[in-house]
Amino acid sequence: MKTQAALLFLALVCIAPHAQSADEKMSTPVQTMEKSPIAQAAEDFTKDFDEDSARHFTIIYSNYNMLKVVETVQDDVEMATKKCIEVNPEMEGELKARHTAWYESIKPVLAEAEQNVNTMVLSQEYAKPKDIEAFFKKIDKERKKHAGDVKKMPVTSKEACEHLLKTMDSTQEQLIELLEATLVSTPQAVQKALDDRDAEEKAEAAKREAEKDKPQSAPVEEPKSSDGKSVAPVSE
Repeated sequence: MKTQAALLFLALVCIAPHAQSADEKMSTPVQTMEKSPIAQAAEDFTKDFDEDSARHFTIIYSNYNMLKVVETVQDDVEMATKKCIEVNPEMEGELKARHTAWYESIKPVLAEAEQNVNTMVLSQEYAKPKDIEAFFKKIDKERKKHAGDVKKMPVTSKEACEHLLKTMDSTQEQLIELLEATLVSTPQAVQKALDDRDAEEKAEAAKREAEKDKPQSAPVEEPKSSDGKSVAPVSE
């Protein structure tokens, strides 16, 4: 969640948008406690997963969402660049050159992160890859449906466009760092889950061995008479 929030913040910084929903002027939205369609879809999809499977899928889903947010940032920066050029044609050369360098530096890292997610989807065994892909398509459709609720209007004054150029310097580095972090954190998180499971299994095995090796109390023999017959204890 922190990663996605950081990326959304970067998008806002990059394009300095004025966002307003289509009916914001008409009414104030009513807050409800109902789950969003996306959250409900995710809950339904994972309801039968065991703990390890749910943990692994959460990593896949989180990284997939992050990739989509990066793509949104790319689209927003591209839109802001085009709008700035339309209003400030004298900045066209500088804006185009900087945006091209910005996009090309992020593109290969994003592709690698996407491949990493695809590999995780194919290598797991708790769900059919086609079912996970269908779930992602459903989420994308839901996300796209609600994207139209907000209209992004980049500020295109010369000062704002100069700010766009400056922020591309910082966001280029930050986006790459975030994408590269998923390539490291994902296998680490998966390995930690495996290590935790192995530790639990070893602890259980050690417990069973300890129980097996625990000395048993010797059985108390009943007193016997001289002819070998058992003698009932005499109560006082």
